[in-house]
Amino acid sequence: MGFVPNDPLFADQWYLRSGQNGRRSLPNSAHINVAFAWAQTITGQGAVIGVVDDGIDYLHPDLFANYRADLDVDLVDRDDSPLVEPGSNDGHGTAVA
Repeated sequence: MGFVPNDPLFADQWYLRSGQNGRRSLPNSAHINVAFAWAQTITGQGAVIGVVDDGIDYLHPDLFANYRADLDVDLVDRDDSPLVEPGSNDGHGTAVA
């Protein structure tokens, strides 16, 4: 792989690399294979991504600068907060985002 991000957690993000399944048995077609996009100099600049999941920690340092409150809809408890439900330790929405 050519470019490797300066992110201390990148090594744990097996789903970003083709051919690595981590703890789950997933087909390679389920992997993002982001290294291929980086090799094509695709940056994602200007892209808007929607995440439909169990809530996100929009204060997370990797998300805060790009979080769009004007586009937020909470489909779980239908309030104005995108935060994960109190007591939830899943964190899946934040990981997906």
